[in-house]
Amino acid sequence: MLVIHAWLDLLLWALYRLATSFGDAEARKALIAQAPKRLNSEKNSPMGLAAAAGALCLQGKAKAARRMAAKLTDSEGKNSPQMLLVLAQHMRGRNAAAKSVPLLDQAIEKQQTMIDAHILRAQQILDGSVDREW
Repeated sequence: MLVIHAWLDLLLWALYRLATSFGDAEARKALIAQAPKRLNSEKNSPMGLAAAAGALCLQGKAKAARRMAAKLTDSEGKNSPQMLLVLAQHMRGRNAAAKSVPLLDQAIEKQQTMIDAHILRAQQILDGSVDREW
């Protein structure tokens, strides 16, 4: 049963990346339909939890996703690279870039090959809204 959840979590993460990185409307629709509505660390891996939080964000419920993610512990995936990326991608409001770049720095530190985090970090820095070095 755990193996099935691992594959499902990978599928959910792939759908999230397709929806956010490439604007794939079908992937977005499938993710929202298949993602769990609540973050459950007993059933999902940190990757699956991040995809579920991302599905909430794509529905305009970023605040709810942040609240749910804050309730997780580190071992459950609160600070997984995927969760940090999701939270950074959906940061809104005043000083959003200044808040998202440290999250992206943490994600990159934990998983240096996370290209989406590198790209978003570079975009945030290059648009001049964050006072950071490349």
